[in-house]
Amino acid sequence: MTNRPAPCFEDKGDFVVIHAPDSATGVPLEYEYLEQRFGQRDRDWKFVSQRLMPRAPDGWLDLVEIELADGTRHEARFDITQFYFLLVARRLMIDTTRVVSKPLIPVSLAKRSRT
Repeated sequence: MTNRPAPCFEDKGDFVVIHAPDSATGVPLEYEYLEQRFGQRDRDWKFVSQRLMPRAPDGWLDLVEIELADGTRHEARFDITQFYFLLVARRLMIDTTRVVSKPLIPVSLAKRSRT
């Protein structure tokens, strides 16, 4: 049995970091955060839209737009890098346990092509 930290979210001001092992755990945490901050869904606020946006240098934000009961709109920004990267890697069957650092062109050829 592996001891993993409990899934949670961490408010960083401009965005909320979602700490989760996978999207099945992470996405519900986004909505749990929204309910804790804005109240009950479909009573105090309603879902408007959701989209992904790259976050420099190599992260991902999930942008969720909601409309509050008074008609004002709010966009919540969730940093989903931790679990989104693993989802993409699994779909592409990337080995996330090692990093490939070989240049695309062998150094000897790159030096020759410059002369």
